[in-house]
Amino acid sequence: MAAEALQSCGYSTSQLNESGETCFTTPLQHIPSRHDDLYVRQRHRQVDLHTSLWEDCPWLLVESPQDCLKKAQRQCVNGVEFLSLSLEDKFLLQVLHAFRHSFRSWVRVSWLLEISNCIANHQQDESLLVPGDRRTSNARLAKSIFAFIVGW
Repeated sequence: MAAEALQSCGYSTSQLNESGETCFTTPLQHIPSRHDDLYVRQRHRQVDLHTSLWEDCPWLLVESPQDCLKKAQRQCVNGVEFLSLSLEDKFLLQVLHAFRHSFRSWVRVSWLLEISNCIANHQQDESLLVPGDRRTSNARLAKSIFAFIVGW
């Protein structure tokens, strides 16, 4: 249903990956040149559709929490109520997501900004900012990942 919604908005993909990440893009109608301003809103759009909270990396075994949906919490935005991941799971999975994308040589600055804002807004909550001890099986690896992403 999400893929159909994106397609109805003009996005397309060459292959739908039903068990991982699928990249949808809008048609490229402008060939970039050296005269383009990198800091204006780009014409070409991309949406990454993830069908799971975490996709395994075959070269690095990082276990993500398996009980995220059990810990979901009610949230209300603009009068619409829905289930949302807990703050701890949102933070952990955003850091892991940015880390996984770093293997492909790019991380969106907006992801790092979200992580930074979360740290700034919850700096008194030490349990949020000390990763891995309770939510992943390999606390040392989780702490290294956090050091890499948060220290960026």
